[in-house]
Amino acid sequence: MENEMREEYQENGYVVLDSAFRQADLDAFSGELRRMVRFKLDAIGESVPDGDEFSAGIASLEAAGHALIADISDTIPSMPSFLRLVTCEEIEVAVKSLLQVDTGAPIYLTNGAAIVALPHDRDFTYGWHKDVFYTIPRSHFVQLWAPLVQDSTVELGTLQVCPSSHKTGVRGSKVVEGVPNRHRYIVDEEEIRRWNVLDLPLKLGQAALFHGCLAHRSGANTSDICRYSLVGVFHQVEREGFRPLLMRGEFQGESPESYFREVMSR
Repeated sequence: MENEMREEYQENGYVVLDSAFRQADLDAFSGELRRMVRFKLDAIGESVPDGDEFSAGIASLEAAGHALIADISDTIPSMPSFLRLVTCEEIEVAVKSLLQVDTGAPIYLTNGAAIVALPHDRDFTYGWHKDVFYTIPRSHFVQLWAPLVQDSTVELGTLQVCPSSHKTGVRGSKVVEGVPNRHRYIVDEEEIRRWNVLDLPLKLGQAALFHGCLAHRSGANTSDICRYSLVGVFHQVEREGFRPLLMRGEFQGESPESYFREVMSR
C-alpha cells in the first residue's frame, strides 16, 4: 500500500488519504470555532440562529469589519484543536513516506492555517501557482489541503490541480508586481494549457497531499455558504541547506513595551 501511494504521488503529483482525521478531533475543532464566532458576534451585539455560525455568523462579522474575520483566522493556527488535526499521526506517517524518510526522522511544519473563503468571494480564488516560492527556499516538502467543517465541493471552490505538472519543476512560473504576496508568484496560462485541470472534491475527513511543484489553486466559492479548508507544508529537516523560519511575532494593538510602561506608570 505504501509503495502504491508513492507511485501514485510520483506519477500524478498528489494522493488523497481517505481517513486522515478522527471524527472526534474534527468535532472538537468545529466546536471551538463555533464558540469563537459566537464570542465575536456577542461583542458587536449581533446574533444568528444556532447552527448558522459558520455562514450567517461569519457574514455578519465580515459586514462589521474584516479585522474580526482576520482575528479568527490568525488565532486558529495556534489552537491545540487545530494542531491536533494538522499534525495527526495519519498525516505524519504519509508525509514521511512521500518524503522518503524513515519513521523516526524529524519533519517541520510551516504555513499551517485555516482558510475561510466567504460566499461568492473571489479573494481566495488564487491564480495557478506552485508553492516553491511561498515557503522555505530550496526545501524538500509535501503540502496538505483538506476540508475542515464540511465536504469540499466544486461549488464551494475545492482544490484544483494539474496532474503530473510537478514533473516540469517550476516551468511557467512568473512574478506579478503590485499584488499581495499570496498572489505574487503564479504559473502562466500557457503552461496550464499543457495539462488537464482536475477538481478534487473531498469529503470531511479526507486530505490531499501534493508535491511542491504541482500547479494548483483553490476554485471560486460560488455557493451561499463559507468554505473552510486546512493547509500546511511539511519539510524534510535532515537535508543539506534546510533552515527553519525565523519567527517574528508581531503584537496587534499594544506592544509588551507599551503595556509595561502603562502598568509601571500607575
